[in-house]
Amino acid sequence: MTRPPSEAPVSHLCDLETWRTGTGPPLWYWPLGIALAASRLALAILVAPLAMALPPSVSSRLFPLIRRAMGVRVIVNLPREEVVHLTDGCVVALNHVSVFDLLAVCGQPQACIAIGQDGGALGRATAMPLARGSGAQLWRVADRKTLARHIAAWRKHPSGTSLYVSPEETIGNQQGLFQFQPSFLARGFPVVPTALRLTTPFGLNADPLLSSKPANVLRLLAMPAVTFKLDYLPRLARAPDESKTAFAKRVQQAIADRLGAAATDWRPQDKHALRARLRRGET
Repeated sequence: MTRPPSEAPVSHLCDLETWRTGTGPPLWYWPLGIALAASRLALAILVAPLAMALPPSVSSRLFPLIRRAMGVRVIVNLPREEVVHLTDGCVVALNHVSVFDLLAVCGQPQACIAIGQDGGALGRATAMPLARGSGAQLWRVADRKTLARHIAAWRKHPSGTSLYVSPEETIGNQQGLFQFQPSFLARGFPVVPTALRLTTPFGLNADPLLSSKPANVLRLLAMPAVTFKLDYLPRLARAPDESKTAFAKRVQQAIADRLGAAATDWRPQDKHALRARLRRGET
């Protein structure tokens, strides 16, 4: 795959079609896919409260089984012990590829996850209850001030926890990365860049630009399975004379290099503006 240039248009970072193959699954698959989506929604509604009621030591062992039943498979490039050693007391920065990224990160050792609002109501209703039963800590981050308060509390006792963040603040298509926000990274902690990949069957694009969030969630649930791969990269530390913006760019570039993607300066607002233009019929 040829890496697009860093000055590629914002449309390079957004999928417009639902299916890369143009047709999607064969017609005979859809009854099975609909049954899978319905059963997985039921699983999230019925099983997640049970997992939340169990002791964390039990629910954390149960979560990988529930996740597999939801059709989500996770591959990690390092053994669990090495992930603990690498990420302990660090910020783990990941690119954002789908509404189900939360399920990929939950279950990682000593994970504390900062969660925004990008998944839509159905995505949160599906993934959040399962995540709460995974044993991971969850931070609801509505704005920068909320993030700052959480980090101030974490700073007192960072050991034994790894803070997972998505500095893009929007979903990309793995061909290019949106600008990383320094407020997630320049907090005085080492940062572990982590490249997140998502593989889907039938050529499904996980987050088509003009598709609704509920439709994106339901299509993912209807697939036989989806596979996330987490590649943890070496720690980075901000140099004394390095600006916050330059450090965020360096973290972004490390992930982009691993993915073979473009490290761009496009922001979520640019993506939203493109969506608005396309819906008005403009190019």
